Amino acid sequence: MKRRTAHRCGSVAAAVAASIAVACSNSTSPHVATPCPSYKGGSATPATLAGNYTLVSFCEDTLPAFGPAQGVTGALILTTVPKDSFQATINVQPVPVTLAGPYSVSHDTITVMLPQPFGTFTGTYAFASNTLSVSGHLLGSPPPPIALVFAK
Repeated sequence: MKRRTAHRCGSVAAAVAASIAVACSNSTSPHVATPCPSYKGGSATPATLAGNYTLVSFCEDTLPAFGPAQGVTGALILTTVPKDSFQATINVQPVPVTLAGPYSVSHDTITVMLPQPFGTFTGTYAFASNTLSVSGHLLGSPPPPIALVFAK
């Protein structure tokens, strides 16, 4: 009786393995990477957004997103005086990236006037529970999508 149970389990395992192999080998579509998330729905004012934030996650081009658990840290400072200012630093290797310049918001669109070589960054954002999520494209060919999440 033990022999029959072992044989049955072995047959089931072989059938499952064969099914997986057939399913994977019949796939004609390439595996596609998942793009960074896109955030929308922001309606805050610069005065509401003003403050110091820490990086929660950073995504460039495709998932996965990286954050402090993967050694990627960063900060964002939004000020309203003398004029609305955006300054984000993302500590990625080999050299940290700083995105800084005056910014404006309109509905769920955020525009940051960055210095060259970045140019103007226009993206969308969401703000809830002291968490600011921003998504958009930096310059490039083609421009890779980015998604940043910061928390106060």
